[in-house]
Amino acid sequence: VFDGHGGTDAAFFIRENILQFIVEDSHFPTCMEKAVKSAFLRADQAFAGTACLDRTSGTTALT
Repeated sequence: VFDGHGGTDAAFFIRENILQFIVEDSHFPTCMEKAVKSAFLRADQAFAGTACLDRTSGTTALT
């Protein structure tokens, strides 16, 4: 579940990209906890670098 606060851009970005970030992580599939944590950090950096999206929006993920 990804909520959106301050806008929906962050929630949509995560929804569209998080799975790919997880499976591309070097810890996948042997250590899922590290893969998921690393993927969310990568997603945060990628979202912050996306100029066309509202970077004031945010999201919370329940894992």
